[in-house]
Amino acid sequence: MIRRNYESMPTALWNEHDARDHLTKTFDLACKSWPDVMEPYVVQLADAGDDQIVEIMRNALRSTINDRFAS
Repeated sequence: MIRRNYESMPTALWNEHDARDHLTKTFDLACKSWPDVMEPYVVQLADAGDDQIVEIMRNALRSTINDRFAS
């Protein structure tokens, strides 16, 4: 169960549901902000099973950080 205001807590205290909610929100924001950069990962998610979703989103955010925040 996702807890209210979990984001104000230290991340070490988040449960699995809190962490997945945060990851999903972060991934969705990245997709809206940089659709061209994130598109390959959105395509991967379309074909992914439940056991692959978290890893794809984590990999997407990690792999595209330089493209999303290039100076």
